[in-house]
Amino acid sequence: MKKGSLLIIDDDPAIIYLLVKELTNHVEKIFSAKDGTEALEIFHTEKIHCAICDIVMPGMNGVEVIRQVREEGYQCPIIFYTSHGTGDLMFEVSRYGAFDFVQKPDIKTLKEIVLRGLEWGLNANHSKKIADALSPDHLSTYWKLIKSRK
Repeated sequence: MKKGSLLIIDDDPAIIYLLVKELTNHVEKIFSAKDGTEALEIFHTEKIHCAICDIVMPGMNGVEVIRQVREEGYQCPIIFYTSHGTGDLMFEVSRYGAFDFVQKPDIKTLKEIVLRGLEWGLNANHSKKIADALSPDHLSTYWKLIKSRK
């Protein structure tokens, strides 16, 4: 089974270290970026199957990262992992096709969602929308909020 590549975007080196430690056995390769600019450079040079992104970072924030990534045509799942999550922020990143949104420090939920994101990112034929591919018992708080606003 292919494991895929993961990009972790966070300005906190301790978070990057923790996520690499927790996820290294589940992916083929892990890349990390300390900010949005560095993340975009990685998107330009590497095949990324899934990304984890913080929201509040110096320079380009997480919303700007997903907006730019989508404008450049990259469709890999982007999971937001942040301690600054609000309903409005969740709805804003959903406009750009965020895969999910997890509150720090919930590493267990993040790991489950990353595995689904990698599977989705490795599948070249995305015949379904992300929300439609998730069964109701697998909907996170993020997806429940997004579906309730439609």
